[in-house]
Amino acid sequence: MMHNELEFHAFCLTDTGSRLDRFAAAIAARVRPGDTVLDLGAGSGILSFLACRAGARRVYAIEASGSIEFARLLAERHGLQDRIEFIAQPSTQVFLPERVGTVVGDIHDTFGLQRHGLTALMDARDRFLAPGGALIPCRIQLMTAPVDVPHHYQRTIDVWRQQVHGVDLSPLRSLAVQQPTAIRAYTSHLLSEPASLATIDLMRVTRPHVSGINHSDVTRDGTLHGICGCFVTTLADDIVMGNVPGDSGTTNFAQA
Repeated sequence: MMHNELEFHAFCLTDTGSRLDRFAAAIAARVRPGDTVLDLGAGSGILSFLACRAGARRVYAIEASGSIEFARLLAERHGLQDRIEFIAQPSTQVFLPERVGTVVGDIHDTFGLQRHGLTALMDARDRFLAPGGALIPCRIQLMTAPVDVPHHYQRTIDVWRQQVHGVDLSPLRSLAVQQPTAIRAYTSHLLSEPASLATIDLMRVTRPHVSGINHSDVTRDGTLHGICGCFVTTLADDIVMGNVPGDSGTTNFAQA
């Protein structure tokens, strides 16, 4: 388990595109010397360290998984253990002694936020953010596009058409076709331009469920294997990152 978490955070910290550069710029734009900051889903603590660099006097780093120990080790190495309070609990069970000026969280997934991420962010905003405070990110636009991805479809769906040692696997195909999967989609896979499905204003959203309708005009011949889901996140002002196929250099996230 520890090895898997180390491998995951090595990927998140070193194979990021310009993701961490953009978070650093957004934090520098929002956090002022003497501010307090909440790092939601702190992981290995990198955003907490960036908040300290921007001048935060106190950072509350909330991380329920074992990776909080990585963050503690790194904080000690850089002499930040007195400015960062590490809290090893789910954020919805945490109570802080004060409200903070900024809530920051890199809790993204292939299609927007992680499971329960919107609920956690809304809860942190309502209970921890001081009036006039900032959320990083502050807005997420969900995008979709029909895609032609034969190799991915073969690997994840049509693999279940086989027989293995006389066992017919096909009953499982109907289950597989209903499951979301991660994919590395590129412009060449698109059957149309990505279109906006919904935009979530994280400072104002009050419901944890988001839906939308869009329309796509197919622009080339191909086979529709599925709908690619991706996102564009506004961290602060004009600082954005996303994983839209063909424009995903700002993050290391795959698409859905």
